[in-house]
Amino acid sequence: MDVRPFLIALPIAKNGGVKFLLPGRQIELGAEVAEKAWAILEHCNGINTIDFIAEVVDGVDAAFVKGFLNDLQTLGIVIDSRQYYKYFHAVSSNPMIYSSDITNDEIAAHVASPRMTVKLGVEFAFERDTSSTLRKLQELRTSCRSFTGEPLTTSQVGNLLDIGYALDRHAVASAGGLYPMKVFVIALEDQEDFPAGYYEYDNENSRLVLYSDKPDPQRVRYACQRHGTAVRRLGGVCDCCR
Repeated sequence: MDVRPFLIALPIAKNGGVKFLLPGRQIELGAEVAEKAWAILEHCNGINTIDFIAEVVDGVDAAFVKGFLNDLQTLGIVIDSRQYYKYFHAVSSNPMIYSSDITNDEIAAHVASPRMTVKLGVEFAFERDTSSTLRKLQELRTSCRSFTGEPLTTSQVGNLLDIGYALDRHAVASAGGLYPMKVFVIALEDQEDFPAGYYEYDNENSRLVLYSDKPDPQRVRYACQRHGTAVRRLGGVCDCCR
């Protein structure tokens, strides 16, 4: 059985046909196939499989249904809902077309506002333990924005990534244990033993892969919401780690 569960892009009726609104483009089907198209597409809810849809559509040959859906999948009008996350990330990739409309003042006001009221229920009070090992470990944590400017080595960067994102040790959590993460390193300046550029961390083979040697500082700042303080040059050891 073909178990692809199809999900449809936004369709609207136009001039007796069907018009699909896709990111950056629009596709139209003529009136001559509109009736069959609607009959098929109404079952593309992200749950029904292609075999199920071909079976339940009345008055349309099953082979036509499957061929029609395969053509629409090639055009990107319908997708296998299990692959939807790929489309979502493509549409929501940073930098966004439109920045957030929340101002810094509005963010500050929200942070300073009272918290939401707590639900009513049976209360169990506890005393905060300020001497626990976990509390002491947390107090050692610092956020540092003071760097020496010294260039870094491949070993320093690579081992930092290995500790945080090694695949074989499952260093971080992942929903379903799937570990689909991609980790990238941006070096805006030449380092001790590797040049400036965009790198992908290969966490299966313990290596950095340079895929572009022309980093764009302005684009990086824009991707980080245009706040200069959000972008730190790769290079240098923070004072707390010296």
